[in-house]
Amino acid sequence: MPQQDEPKSTGEAIPRTVSKALTDSINVIHSEDLFQGKQELLIQHGDQLYRLRQTRNGKLILTK
Repeated sequence: MPQQDEPKSTGEAIPRTVSKALTDSINVIHSEDLFQGKQELLIQHGDQLYRLRQTRNGKLILTK
């Protein structure tokens, strides 16, 4: 059974304040911090460029 602050397999969002044990082992970056009010962003990974965008339903889509 997951601890209170761990993400659940149901797609439940991680609270803004998570346990120190969780953040020590996994980097948590909130989408609001990444998107900064925009609907999409580009991610440079090695020599590849990826597009991460938010749908109207709040889902994320990553494409190459």
